[in-house]
Amino acid sequence: MPNEQDSSQVVTQAFGVGNSRFCIGQMSELRLKDDDFNAWVERFELYVNLNEINKHKKKLMFLTLLGDDGYSLVRDLCTPKKPLDLSYDDLKKSLSDYINPKPNLITERYKFKERKQAADETIIQFSTALKKMSEFCEFATSLNESLRDKFIWGVKDNNI
Repeated sequence: MPNEQDSSQVVTQAFGVGNSRFCIGQMSELRLKDDDFNAWVERFELYVNLNEINKHKKKLMFLTLLGDDGYSLVRDLCTPKKPLDLSYDDLKKSLSDYINPKPNLITERYKFKERKQAADETIIQFSTALKKMSEFCEFATSLNESLRDKFIWGVKDNNI
């Protein structure tokens, strides 16, 4: 009986590239409850680009690799249309909007402004956390200035 890695490898190899029946690397099925959807899509797109998979096969592969839960969700989101009737970009956007709805700007900025360095957090960890928190704050051209100011106001070491 094949393990999880073997079954995902079979799915990716069945599509093939050109006349070849094998792809470079492997792509696992999306585990809707466990995987970060955005990271999974990034890996999927890297895999597709690396293997020069055409648009039609890209959409078919995407739908196949969503797994049972993911495919069921995309079918519900597409109703009354069928997933095959939509483009890859529309399918991806529908899933992304559902799985990762856009956070409220005011709430995200509030959390960013209130963030302080934790007692057990290094300066690098604090700086990285601030960068991640700024993602939905829409600072645009003032991003670096906002990060700098928040870093200075939020760092626990007054000697910096």
